[in-house]
Amino acid sequence: QVAPDTSAAAYLRQLPGLVRLHLRETLKSTYFVAIAVTGAIFILANAKVIGSIYGTNTYPLTYLVIEFAGGTFQIFMLVIITLYAGELVWRERDARMALIADSLPVPGWLPLAAKLLTLFIVPAVLQLVVIVCGVLIQLFSGYTHIELWQYLFDLFVLQLPRYWILACLILAIHVAVNHKYLGHFLVVAYYIASAAASG
Repeated sequence: QVAPDTSAAAYLRQLPGLVRLHLRETLKSTYFVAIAVTGAIFILANAKVIGSIYGTNTYPLTYLVIEFAGGTFQIFMLVIITLYAGELVWRERDARMALIADSLPVPGWLPLAAKLLTLFIVPAVLQLVVIVCGVLIQLFSGYTHIELWQYLFDLFVLQLPRYWILACLILAIHVAVNHKYLGHFLVVAYYIASAAASG
């Protein structure tokens, strides 16, 4: 006889597999690659403005490169998080598999947790793109004092948690609204309101 294991530990063992599935589908998406590559090209193409203080050129110090690259790539990061939060929430319904997915013998928190963890990993991957661009900018400028620890601290300790909070908010909006495009509209409205309030 087969005894189904419905303990929390059994469901947690399924979580990494679901995260890998969602992450693979996200990272292999044509739109994801196109947006990330466009952001990287935009950083490299505008790198000449780094280090120009009152018309005087300076060395591309690490903190200047991080400030430029992280700030420049932020808009692309927001686009990807916004777009793929909606895609993850609506993936089963867009594929007309929602009824089958809902009938699976798993608690509701498991797929939601997998999608949230995927949204946590995606900006971390994109921060690696920022690091690569920053290091290339410094090397192409003839500056070899690469402070990798500063990249890791600024991008992963200071900036990444903000993107995680934003991912939680966007995912909550999509779940609460229960309408894909209305959810995207509300997220964009939130961005505009935040920009207006900070400006």
